[in-house]
Amino acid sequence: MTAEHHDEAAEFQPQIKASTGAAFARIMGVGGYRPVRVIPNAEVLEWIDSSDEWIRTRSGITERRWAGPEETVAEMSVQAASKAIAQAGVVPSRSAR
Repeated sequence: MTAEHHDEAAEFQPQIKASTGAAFARIMGVGGYRPVRVIPNAEVLEWIDSSDEWIRTRSGITERRWAGPEETVAEMSVQAASKAIAQAGVVPSRSAR
């Protein structure tokens, strides 16, 4: 790093700006959906050259969820949104107005 570049970096001070979003926006509820099908590392190992131990120690992953044919993105989104709406106590027919 040159002395000139170092001086420029030292002078740069990021500024936190005030939010420009909606004045009273709040997250009132959250929702999620996990597909039913559980895929353990043992099944993944049928397709890759690795080991359960290697996957677990490096990523912590022991299983993952895969959507089945009936679990479309739209269906999973509806399930998650329904949970968020219920948690928020919002009446769906009164939202998005």
